[in-house]
Amino acid sequence: MVRLTSTLRPRWRYIAFKVWSERLERLDFDGARDLVLRALRDVLGPVGMGKVRPWLMRWDEGLRAGILRVERGRESRARAALSLYRRDPELGRVFLEVLGTSGTVKGAERFLSRVPRWDVERVGDRSFWIYENGEVDVVEEGRVVAYTSYEDPEPEG
Repeated sequence: MVRLTSTLRPRWRYIAFKVWSERLERLDFDGARDLVLRALRDVLGPVGMGKVRPWLMRWDEGLRAGILRVERGRESRARAALSLYRRDPELGRVFLEVLGTSGTVKGAERFLSRVPRWDVERVGDRSFWIYENGEVDVVEEGRVVAYTSYEDPEPEG
């Protein structure tokens, strides 16, 4: 086996992203990989996607967030493609929020650590996803129907 010198090895960038969708089915690693590849292929085309050389490195099912490895110099195209993808055949309306780009996996994991965690409260047929930063999503029949945010009332006087 021939070992490549460091100057001949490809350089990588790591894109941290979060998936927001109107359908809240569980999204495992394979589903997330397929979603990212569909997004890149639909926006960049097969040749453009091949030039980016995407590889899903990490996926957190609880956060619905992950880290995508792309070739250095092509990260702006990959970021744009992820941000422009809006409708998925499996998840309906979808938004892939790019949290940041880093030169290391550890740096990209720092972006994931800033994603707020949530708790679910059920009232009748509605579910309320309450995030640690105070935001609330209202869910009915597995679809997000409203987004709200908590604001402290200003004291009067």
